[in-house]
Amino acid sequence: MGKNVDEELKKALSSSALLEEEEKEELWQAVKTGISVAEKGGGRMNAKKKRPWVWLKYAAAALIFLVVGTLTTKEGQAAIRNLYDLLVPQKTIVEELEGEKEETEVTLKEMKAGYTIYFDENRYFIEEKEGYDIIAPLPVDGMTLSDKYFMEIRQEEDKSPEELATAKGLELTQRYEQTVGPEEVEDPVKGWAVRGKSYTGAMVLERYYYVDNTKGGSFEIRQMLTIEAESGHGARFNNMLGEFRIVEIPAD
Repeated sequence: MGKNVDEELKKALSSSALLEEEEKEELWQAVKTGISVAEKGGGRMNAKKKRPWVWLKYAAAALIFLVVGTLTTKEGQAAIRNLYDLLVPQKTIVEELEGEKEETEVTLKEMKAGYTIYFDENRYFIEEKEGYDIIAPLPVDGMTLSDKYFMEIRQEEDKSPEELATAKGLELTQRYEQTVGPEEVEDPVKGWAVRGKSYTGAMVLERYYYVDNTKGGSFEIRQMLTIEAESGHGARFNNMLGEFRIVEIPAD
């Protein structure tokens, strides 16, 4: 039962990142108390007639709350934690970098390509390009880092993660001294991965992850790093991917 509720929760609130912060807070409070928006007197929400799907999110959340209330304590708590993760716009995570644990404030970002991701606004920027999104370090002391360290996310239609990873693996063997994969992975995302390393010249690491986009295609996630930065920017990029969620973006 817990698994079914978790799936329904994700389905009902998959676009919650599109809510304004006030709406998220109101929804979260409503779910915590089991009170529907109508019972609270949602005058402010009545003015948002151009966004009727918001009402569906509130109604779904209230329904899920009632279902969760019938679960065992363990199942209910897990579902509530998942719901909170879908709603909270900012949170603190603990990252392990180069053997040291570090607390990091991260912010939720919803992208038009159909996914959400948490990232550290104090260290990185996200930019939507034509056909892909890029996440890269902010300049440090006037020095641009985005040409050496970056992560690109794009969608590939009509191709499975395994198919794309296999093709990319063949390509990387032509360019790198060492390649690993393609292989199925569970971390930092569930999908397929392949990577190549060069130990001469610039000593770079090029890493790819492929995730089913649930529409017959895949998300391709490309990371470019120096080998030296694998435990720094590389670890941070993978920590971001641990928060990668596919969402359904409603039409305007």
